[in-house]
Amino acid sequence: MSRQPGTSVSPSVNGISSLDNIVNGDWALYAGVEFGDSTEYVKQPDSLQIIASCASAGGTVEVWLDSIDTGTKIAQCDIGNTGSWTTYDTFTTRVLAPVSGNHDIYLRFKGSGSSKLFMLQWLKFTDSAHPETTPIKSPSGQIPEHFELGQNFPNPFNPTTAISYKLSALSSVTLKVYDVLGRKVETLVDTRENAGNHFVTFNGDKLASGVYFYTLEAGGVTLRKKMVLIK
Repeated sequence: MSRQPGTSVSPSVNGISSLDNIVNGDWALYAGVEFGDSTEYVKQPDSLQIIASCASAGGTVEVWLDSIDTGTKIAQCDIGNTGSWTTYDTFTTRVLAPVSGNHDIYLRFKGSGSSKLFMLQWLKFTDSAHPETTPIKSPSGQIPEHFELGQNFPNPFNPTTAISYKLSALSSVTLKVYDVLGRKVETLVDTRENAGNHFVTFNGDKLASGVYFYTLEAGGVTLRKKMVLIK
């Protein structure tokens, strides 16, 4: 991905890189996206998911094929306040036009004023219909009522996938991945974390295809879900 001067990639929560310092008028480019490559981008997606954080009034992400203004605008997603720059929510919007083949994907960021709009951590085209732009985690800025472990996305995956979880209180947290024989293959989180929404990525590049389980332990609660790695 290339970026206009004025935006930058910097370390963020859980060591994941974010597109930071985004202000009104900035843009970013994902070059050579092949829609129909099942390991990365689905063919004919109908929705777009964006994970972002925001401690300001927020703004809008416009998504264009091949060029801004003269290309095809395929999506527009509003990013709202998530409570802090380290609290990430997932925002979903529908894709407005058919998409297939190889394209350069341009993102244009819009908002009011000259201050920082939001931090963009991750985006993904999907084939699951979501007709409205809405957070799919807990409401922005609110503390979750329960400990929750989200289903990884995408699933199946190759080789990386995102795992989200919610904490209702300051807790000692572990998030570990196991194979079908119960052997631990990786510890993703082992620390104390504040209440709120959390997000981490898992890279199965060195693992064989198959079924794996990830287990969250926090606040005396143990939660487990299954994911599938297909290479």
